[in-house]
Amino acid sequence: MRSIGRRGVLLLGTAGLAVCGIIGTTKTNGVTMIMINTASVMSWAKAFESAANLITTLPGIAGTPTGATIGVMATLIAADTAAFAKATGGALMLTFDSTSAPAAITSLLADGEKLLAASQAALGGVASSVMSQAQLYVNALSTIAAIFQAAMGTAPLGASERQMTEADAMTVLHVR
Repeated sequence: MRSIGRRGVLLLGTAGLAVCGIIGTTKTNGVTMIMINTASVMSWAKAFESAANLITTLPGIAGTPTGATIGVMATLIAADTAAFAKATGGALMLTFDSTSAPAAITSLLADGEKLLAASQAALGGVASSVMSQAQLYVNALSTIAAIFQAAMGTAPLGASERQMTEADAMTVLHVR
């Protein structure tokens, strides 16, 4: 399954995205409005946090500078999550102009992307006995980041294929 790029978001339109259950878009007077399910964003945030916590406990990562960096990312993501929850005020859907996404969402996605990069870089330090588990965590994190990017319309064109379904990634990361 491929992640949806910016062009894909615009081409699919509201009907295609509604089937995904992630977001909807409308275009009025040349301005694209994005409607996003806040529960999905909160789930992705929890997945980011959980991935950081799982990865930092792996032998070869725990207690290293890379582990500390990933731990800092977990703290930043927790702060992003709290800011997002405050910004939504409990609303089920959030609507915004595609050129001015709320800072809480853009910060959460940016920190998730940084976490993914740090986690991918950390794979070289993981003990060989847990390498397959570490790769599974990183693949799940990559899947959630790709889904979040697609929902925000920021997935690079030609983005790589997801490693697993969202449900499988959430299970791997102990979310839900």
